[in-house]
Amino acid sequence: MLIKGAEIFTASGFTEADLRIMGNKIAAVGIDAANPCFREEHGEEIFDYSGYRIIPGLIDIHTHGRIGIDFTTASEEEIHKLLGDYLHAGVTGVLATVMTNDRNVLRSAFEKIGKIIDEQHARLEGSVPDDGRKEASVLGINFEGVWLSPAKKGAHLEEYLELPTVERYEEYYRASRENILLATIAPELEGACELISLKKDRTHFSLGHSAATYKEAVKAIEAGADHATHLFNAMPALGHREPGLVGASLDEKLYTEVICDGYHVHPAVIRMVFDSNPGRTVLISDSIAPAGLKDGVYVSGAQKVTASGGKILTDDGTIAGSGISLFEGLRRCVKDFGIDENEAIRAATLYPARSVGKDSVNGSIKTGNHADLIVIDKDYRIKDIFINGTRV
Repeated sequence: MLIKGAEIFTASGFTEADLRIMGNKIAAVGIDAANPCFREEHGEEIFDYSGYRIIPGLIDIHTHGRIGIDFTTASEEEIHKLLGDYLHAGVTGVLATVMTNDRNVLRSAFEKIGKIIDEQHARLEGSVPDDGRKEASVLGINFEGVWLSPAKKGAHLEEYLELPTVERYEEYYRASRENILLATIAPELEGACELISLKKDRTHFSLGHSAATYKEAVKAIEAGADHATHLFNAMPALGHREPGLVGASLDEKLYTEVICDGYHVHPAVIRMVFDSNPGRTVLISDSIAPAGLKDGVYVSGAQKVTASGGKILTDDGTIAGSGISLFEGLRRCVKDFGIDENEAIRAATLYPARSVGKDSVNGSIKTGNHADLIVIDKDYRIKDIFINGTRV
């Protein structure tokens, strides 16, 4: 397959180039008439995207669901339907985010998602036949649940919160088929630093839903935590005498998640985070089940929420999660919030992939990477989507 005529987003930004795709991988990027890689072969698929731009498929490392489906409680078939919707919304890779719930519900969610991850890998490697599904890839699991501070639980149900232990971690990790790549933990909880220290080689730990002091947060970072969960949300505000978790995250240069809907974090603060933490700011949707549906009352995370005008709130007025896609958040960052375009794109593609160790094959357009591509116009409207070299 040959893609011609578009502006391609590469490591240096947008540049006019052609793309050669072989199977599910990018075989070559560039413009060189003498290079046989870019010679049109008789009978092959050729796409001319003159006037359009091509960016890497977006990677959402913190998203609970959309279109009425939640990763935590969905059936396998519902998860496949959900992954199809992510793909059509411009997201080619996700960390399926599992939320606080009953222990048996959590274990079941980990088992189902872990099975789907293994099946997707097998199809990609060709060890099992392609089933024809066109869906986003599940790169791993994000566990945002149970090891949270009751004081900063947000929309999570307090009755299911517990102290972190190695035993419970192992139970969930085995159930997931060793696919928990990211887990939120409140650093002030008893056992938090021990768990981080012992399991940091398997799982990236993200500090969040926490009332931790700066000192407590730094201790967890020294133990091996390397992310901050939706910075500013479900944690104390930055103080000039007690910087808290926000200050520690930025001072220690963690990968900092930012919900990019403009409601959770003011655009001026989003700009500040990009300026203060270049290369490590990660855009997330934090979308929940009502995202992509019309305004109304829904159930998400085992409780009632109301979606209205893009906001999703619990009965007590707490923001429960986002109602937008990551692609819409990226568009807002570039078009409305004044974020540098190149950095905004990297924050929705390369940086999330890099933050969980998936950047060797995901998150950028370069030779050898999976051919996950989004074709857009200059107003950030999607024209076409490719997943593993297949046009959707």
